[in-house]
Amino acid sequence: MLSGKHINKEYTKLRQVIGRLEKLIPDKKSFKTNRSKYLALSKAIKKTNNLKELLNLLENFLTNALYPDKAIISQLIMKLTDYNYFEYAYMIYLDAIKKDVCNINTDNSMISAAGKKGRIDLIWLIYQKTIDSKKYIADQFTHNIMIDAAGKNKRIDLACIAYRKAIEQGIADHFTHTSMINAAGIGGYKNLVLFAYQNAINPLHPVANLTTDNNVLDAANKNGWIDMARSIYRKITDPNNNTADEISHILMVDALFKNNDLEEAKKIYDNNNIKLPVINNNDCYQIDCHDGNFSYGQVYIGLNQLIKDAKFPIQLRLNYGRGLHSKNKIDNESPIKKAVKQFFHDMESNYEIILDEQNPGFAVCKIKEKKLFHKTAFFSAPTPSTDFNFNEKPRFSFETCAKFENTFFYFPVDKKKKSYNQAEEFIDAQLRDEISDYCLLSPIKN
Repeated sequence: MLSGKHINKEYTKLRQVIGRLEKLIPDKKSFKTNRSKYLALSKAIKKTNNLKELLNLLENFLTNALYPDKAIISQLIMKLTDYNYFEYAYMIYLDAIKKDVCNINTDNSMISAAGKKGRIDLIWLIYQKTIDSKKYIADQFTHNIMIDAAGKNKRIDLACIAYRKAIEQGIADHFTHTSMINAAGIGGYKNLVLFAYQNAINPLHPVANLTTDNNVLDAANKNGWIDMARSIYRKITDPNNNTADEISHILMVDALFKNNDLEEAKKIYDNNNIKLPVINNNDCYQIDCHDGNFSYGQVYIGLNQLIKDAKFPIQLRLNYGRGLHSKNKIDNESPIKKAVKQFFHDMESNYEIILDEQNPGFAVCKIKEKKLFHKTAFFSAPTPSTDFNFNEKPRFSFETCAKFENTFFYFPVDKKKKSYNQAEEFIDAQLRDEISDYCLLSPIKN
């Protein structure tokens, strides 16, 4: 781990590099005459793993008094954002615009970077620039990135505008619809999930694929829409056209588990090779979690099966990351850790659990069977569900999107009157009121 001294040194060096960059005047002829140097730098930037390596490359490159080209500007924006120097990524972006070394790919990179850092103001500002009627430069990727960034930051209003723009331009593809499904799923907008999915499977221009179906299943799983989950899973596991993959089965197991339908979840778990990788090493059962994108239900069912099959006392080691110093340590809010915690809690009445060791990378425990106990049910009865009709007309209209665009939520917000957080809350409240009035996008509760 870097000390504060090393961090300050790299910070100072980064400022110096940016300063040198800002003083350079691009010679656009050099982009062609020095093409080999630009290509070599671009390849090298892709391979960098930290800020120090990136700065060394830039320092060497700047000794030639060459200004980065458009492709490298985009790379620097993404790399600096990944290394948590977003403010400098934005400085490079502004300098590139000032010197006219930018294109739509530069804007797309900046929207994506700003989305990662939750900068809704910049996302919207840059997107507005790309869809300006006087100089419309937005492409398919711009709309898709905007939908994704807005959705992940819970700004369904902005996502809807980008989605409408893509459809109006006739450039919406399966990524566009899938991004909208994701955005709607994050916000809990069931009608909008349905609307985007119907657009994706439109018989006149079908673009949906398994990724689209899986994202509908994921949205249903996150929000407890078991009727939608069952219907989409039935579609992709049709014996005459079975397109389901491992992700499909894992998502369905999770959805059923959350609906307390253990029997059906267990059946899918057993029949589709999605079991937890349990290794019995000298009577110590090890479960490697770091290589898998396991779901809550998958982990819980796997642990339950282990308890049934193993001989007591059980020595169990759960590897969350690669070793003690893993960079892949799992957050406490992850589905894996939540499932383990809940499972141990549910077993307390039947088993004695002794936690020997625990850190962010792994947990080791012993499980002993209590001498006298009554078996307790871990699950209640499943909630009955009905089939979901994907042909049903959703209560959603792009007319409302148009109204959003022309009314109340334009940035920038006056910082003196409201902070950005307050402004977003104010905007969201108005948006939901607007939606409720039209009975359109308001989340549907089961």
